[in-house]
Amino acid sequence: MFSCSDDGTVCLYETAQLTRIGVFNIKESCRSIDVTKDSKYLFAAAATIGFNIYDVQTGKKILDVHVPGLNSKQVVLGYGDKQILCLYENEK
Repeated sequence: MFSCSDDGTVCLYETAQLTRIGVFNIKESCRSIDVTKDSKYLFAAAATIGFNIYDVQTGKKILDVHVPGLNSKQVVLGYGDKQILCLYENEK
């Protein structure tokens, strides 16, 4: 199980004992997360830059994806993990 928060972290929990087994440091308010079907990659929407992609096994950041607007709201993977949707506010 994963959880995200405004303190800039995404936490990974083992569900049988409900113990935290990992922390991903987004370094910004995290509004939304999604995980691939095989739980290999974590997508985390950082409030001002777009979204980040992490390797769940190692905890390493793979990629920063910047969007042209501000204030990322949500990141969602499509069916089969072949498409990514990032919802954000456009610059005014």
